[in-house]
Amino acid sequence: MTNSLTRRGRAKTRIALQAFLFLVYLSGVAVLLPAQNLTILEHRSIAPISIPIGETGATGIGITRFQVRNGGSLEGDTTISSMTLSLTDGGTFVESEITDIRVYYEDESAAGVEGEYDNGSGINDIEIDTGGIHTFSGGTAVIPINPLQNSFQWGGGGAYFYVVFDFTSSAATTTDVGCEITSVTYGASGVGT
Repeated sequence: MTNSLTRRGRAKTRIALQAFLFLVYLSGVAVLLPAQNLTILEHRSIAPISIPIGETGATGIGITRFQVRNGGSLEGDTTISSMTLSLTDGGTFVESEITDIRVYYEDESAAGVEGEYDNGSGINDIEIDTGGIHTFSGGTAVIPINPLQNSFQWGGGGAYFYVVFDFTSSAATTTDVGCEITSVTYGASGVGT
């Protein structure tokens, strides 16, 4: 009986802490919390060798996949709140030919094939950027992420994220294009990068 009461007490404390952190996030107040670390397990291109650009352009083209997991010993969940991308290309690609950048999070509980981008079909990849149009400027893009849509467990397995581009109908078809994820802001109120 004591173990059951202790577990309930811990669960109530965890829920109260999560509610407090959510309120702190909304208020923008800085709070000192224990350090949280993410370990990058994988960062690789998932772009196709050739992208067919039609009369209306091309949408939902998977460009980069990365997998992270906790690098610390904290219990509970963490989230990613933004990521910074750097455009990579063959030297002649015009960044304005990318009309939107989206980020998807793989919901592992619904994963058909873990670590495989499903082209935004809604099977298990959830769009988590904050909506609106996100583009490159000067070769860099900062994508705000909705932290309420990408919570994953500390101590759990790795979480997959996908960066996806939409292209105009005039996008160059004779050059390489991709991106690197140069920083990720994560944790309660963005305590880590």
